[in-house]
Amino acid sequence: MLTRKEAYDLGGTPNVLSTVWIPCREAEVTVGGLRLAGRPDVDEDAPMSSAFIAEAEVWGWTTGERGPGSTSPSSR
Repeated sequence: MLTRKEAYDLGGTPNVLSTVWIPCREAEVTVGGLRLAGRPDVDEDAPMSSAFIAEAEVWGWTTGERGPGSTSPSSR
């Protein structure tokens, strides 16, 4: 699954964030060395799950600028 947020606030600067998510059939969560009870809710028909791995994140600028101190071609 691919999601895209057009104005992700990163320190007061809006950025585009695209993320590729992979649903998981199995997952384990530990806190302080103790395993928490439970398991992901999986819909095989969709396929969807309540547990995901973020496989890839791609960040972009919303203004065409590259941020403070940029050496983008437009600033040369």
